[in-house]
Amino acid sequence: SKTLNTFVGSLEYCSPEVISNIPYNGMTSDCFSLGVVLYVLSTGLFPWYGNSNRKRMENVVACNYGPLPSNVSDDLRDLVARLIVKDPTKRLS
Repeated sequence: SKTLNTFVGSLEYCSPEVISNIPYNGMTSDCFSLGVVLYVLSTGLFPWYGNSNRKRMENVVACNYGPLPSNVSDDLRDLVARLIVKDPTKRLS
């Protein structure tokens, strides 16, 4: 699969590899973004916290995201946890 190296997308949805400006696989990066979308749909909030873009970017790169509420199903919780993964080779894709 072709690797990409262009920064694309909105900060809140970008994968750690895109933010870190390293070559990435578009499919696995999109799977990370899907995890963020599912998180947002289930909470109404972005998973990344911080008072600045820099802090939020640090949390994306480290995959430090806020907890999902208790009303989120175990299956959805598991899916999000398997998509929002720092290492793209270990990410569900």
